[in-house]
Amino acid sequence: MHFEGVVTIKAPRERVWRFLTDPYAVSQCAPGLESLEIIEPNHKFRAVASVGLGTVRARFTGDVEWLDIDPPNRASMKVHGVAPGSAVDATSEMVLSDGANGVTEMRWSVDMTIVGTIASTAARVMGGVTQKLTGAFFDCVKKRIEVEVAAEMVLIPEGPFVMGEGQASTTVHVPAFYIARHPVTNADYAAFVVATGYRPPPHWPGEQPPEALSRHPVVNVSWHDALAYCHWLSATTGSPYRLPTEAEWEKAARGTDGRAYPWGSDFDPRLCNSRESGLGGTTPVDYYASGAGPYGVMDMLGNVWEWCNSLYADVPYRADDGREDLVAAGGRVLRGGSWLDSAENIRPTRRLAASPEFLAPNIGFRVARGV
Repeated sequence: MHFEGVVTIKAPRERVWRFLTDPYAVSQCAPGLESLEIIEPNHKFRAVASVGLGTVRARFTGDVEWLDIDPPNRASMKVHGVAPGSAVDATSEMVLSDGANGVTEMRWSVDMTIVGTIASTAARVMGGVTQKLTGAFFDCVKKRIEVEVAAEMVLIPEGPFVMGEGQASTTVHVPAFYIARHPVTNADYAAFVVATGYRPPPHWPGEQPPEALSRHPVVNVSWHDALAYCHWLSATTGSPYRLPTEAEWEKAARGTDGRAYPWGSDFDPRLCNSRESGLGGTTPVDYYASGAGPYGVMDMLGNVWEWCNSLYADVPYRADDGREDLVAAGGRVLRGGSWLDSAENIRPTRRLAASPEFLAPNIGFRVARGV
C-alpha cells in the first residue's frame, strides 16, 4: 500500500522539524500508541500500539528507525512491527520546504506491507482504515505545532530577583520557566472556543471576535476562563500550560537588575498602552514592541491587567504557603495595569486582587509552563 500527501503548517520549518523529530512530541499524535521506549537516542525507538481494522484488532510491538536525516529538510524511516500471527513493514519519507507567508509545506509518503492473519481477515477495509489513521496523525501534528507556535514562549532562566519595591521588597528564587511573549489574543481564544464549544466573552458577537481585534488581547475573561484555556492548550499541544505565578510574572517583567519598569527606571507613556496614551481601548499585543522587558516579553505593562495563578496573600511571596493552590478560596492576583489606568498603577510591582469569577473589558491573561 502506498499513501502520500501534502500538509501546510503555519510555522517556521525549523519548528516543524523539531516537533517531527521529537519522538515524545510525535507520540502524542500516534493513533493507538500505548508506550514508547528510546533504544538509541535520535536513531531507534520501540513502540507498542493497538490498531483496529474493521472487526479485527491487533496489538503490535515494533521498532522505528531513522534511515536518513538532513535537518531541517528531509528525513526517512523504517518500521517493523509484529503482532500474534501478523507483521507490518513500512518506510516513510518527509520533505519540508518553505511556503509563502512563513508557512512550511510538508510532503510525506508511506509504503506499507501487512501480512498474516490481520491482512487476510481485514483486507477489504485495510486501505481505507490506514488512510484514515494517517490523516488523523497529520491533522494532529499540524494542530499541535500551530497552537504551540501561536503561544510563542520565552525562556526565563532560573535564579533570584528582587520582588517588590522599597521596604516591601525581598529576594525570591524562581526556577526556570517559559512565559508567553504576549497576552493571549482574541484569535488564540477563538480557536479554543471553536474547538471546545466553550462560552465566548460576552462582548463577542458569536464564536469569533470582531476581525479588527484579532491581534488584541482577549478581555472579559475570568480566572476560571483563563484556566480552562490553559487546560485546552495543554491537551492540544501535550505541554503543561498554566497561568504564571505572580513571582514569575514580575521576574519576566523586570529581570534581575531591580529596574522599576520593563524598559528602565522611568515611566514612558510612549512604551505602553495606559490612560496617558489616550487610545481608550486595547491595542495589538505587539503594538508597543519597544516597551518589551529584559527578556523580550511584550505588553507586561498597560493594555490589560493579567490574571496570575496566585492567591492574593501577604508579602513576602512564598511559593510553598498555599497561595498557588488551584482549589483554595480567595481572590486571585492581577498584574500589569491596563489602558484604563494612569501611570501610578502602571508598575510591575503593583498588585490587585479580584474574585476568580470577575471579568472586565481591561482584564486578560498570558500563559506559562515549566521547563
